[in-house]
Amino acid sequence: MAVLLLLLLGASSFGLVGCKKKVPVTFATDGQASPWSRRAEAPSLTPAERTQPVAIVAPAPLPEGLPLKVHVSPSGKGPKEYVDQPGIRSLLYFKKYALLEAAFETFQHRFETDVFDEELIYQAAGSFDSSENELQQQLDAWVAASPSSFAPYLARANHFENAGWDSRGGASARETSGEAFARMKELHEKALADANKALELRPKLQAALRVRVKIAKGTSRATDGKAALDRAVKDCPTCFRVRFAYAFGLAPRWGGSYEAMDAFAKSAPVDKNPRLAILAGLADDDRATSLLVAKNYDGALAALDAATKHYDAATFAGARADVLHRKKDLAGALVAIDHALDLAPWDADLHANRAAILASSKRWKEAGEELLIAVRVDRTNDTAREYHAYIVEWLIWRAHEETVAKRRDAALDLLDVALALAPSNQYAAGAQSAAVLLDVDPKTDIPRLEADVKAKPDDFRTHQRLDYALAALNRFKEVIQMWDGYIARHPKDGRAHLERGGAHNRLGERDAAHADVKAACDLGISQGCIFAARASK
Repeated sequence: MAVLLLLLLGASSFGLVGCKKKVPVTFATDGQASPWSRRAEAPSLTPAERTQPVAIVAPAPLPEGLPLKVHVSPSGKGPKEYVDQPGIRSLLYFKKYALLEAAFETFQHRFETDVFDEELIYQAAGSFDSSENELQQQLDAWVAASPSSFAPYLARANHFENAGWDSRGGASARETSGEAFARMKELHEKALADANKALELRPKLQAALRVRVKIAKGTSRATDGKAALDRAVKDCPTCFRVRFAYAFGLAPRWGGSYEAMDAFAKSAPVDKNPRLAILAGLADDDRATSLLVAKNYDGALAALDAATKHYDAATFAGARADVLHRKKDLAGALVAIDHALDLAPWDADLHANRAAILASSKRWKEAGEELLIAVRVDRTNDTAREYHAYIVEWLIWRAHEETVAKRRDAALDLLDVALALAPSNQYAAGAQSAAVLLDVDPKTDIPRLEADVKAKPDDFRTHQRLDYALAALNRFKEVIQMWDGYIARHPKDGRAHLERGGAHNRLGERDAAHADVKAACDLGISQGCIFAARASK
């Protein structure tokens, strides 16, 4: 027998403006053990589709002070600190340009002072590796506001470089359209222009040279890549990042050879910077990739063992996690990905891969939370695109099961994650309404719910239940009054602003509604971002 969940058009359903009727949401329970769709397998996308965001998610909280996070490494091999990349993206979102530039200046100064601090400026620039068009618009505004700072040019160069590769896609050259190649070339020309401008403003900016090296691989620009490498090595003989990018471009897939990769690795001054030992493992890492594509998983693991003997690197541990995941060794894959994230805790790709492993392990809430970390930095991440709908649908399904079992809070916790990842999903909104009003009869239970609110004046869930009950009876003014009191005590609770915005909307108070949902978005609620964008059109 099917279980019917009614999507109540109260304060919680701001997104369905103009709807007059209740929308039924049905989950089949006739023995079906999974949601209504399966994970997408390597979708074939056009260049434009590959640069569309996987999800529209709210900005992360603004960092307090320098956007750095402390890392306590379980293995002792990971960094003591790393760049808060979601925080960096939030600084751009809120147009805190002076703070952004101060952060980039600090990270670059630390690198120029101590070569072993080179990673931070790359992590800061990598915050903008995502390819969505909205990010370009934000970066354009930053460049216009700060034309004399190297920081916005470096950030936009990273964006254009990655957007170029995403537009091309990962297929072989003969399977790639002329349109894709043309779009990649167009974007890479823009990246080079920005990288050169950044170098003009900050001549020791190795992160800009790295952009030039990465664009040169596998193209007629090979001499440009070598020139950028030579300049980088002259300025900093023991630096790692530009050498790594160049070595990666020597792989056979880019027209090079393993012999060239090994010879280049031997030329690196490992005695002066031990991290350069990673270069000696890159040929085996590339062999592992080829073996993985051929589904020779044991061979791929052996190649990664050989690579790791040179240096215990996050890139090798992440590749190991991918192989073990495909072998369905989920416990081993989780150990490997956790180790990779210990070594590179900022890495959005690793967070997306961890989400995939957790999803395969049916740990849906953790998978959704991990995916949210990834898409807050890289909204066009390939793994996120593959797993996003799958994880969201399983979150909704599990929430439905928790609701049927009368575990309201467990259901709502799952739906919070689902709606953070898919804020316009009507099934999630309907499931949320059903869970909030579990065992509540609006016609008789409002006095009891009002007493609960009075007894727990700081509990959001208690207020939300009274809100939905009042909304079911169209008592929206009372909803607003209730949230006014709560928000006065908790002005930074974005969920409350979202709910009050829904009530304002139902009363036709558009300006007040827009102000509330914009506040909700700014406070980290993805639904608020969707509704604010709709209201502003």
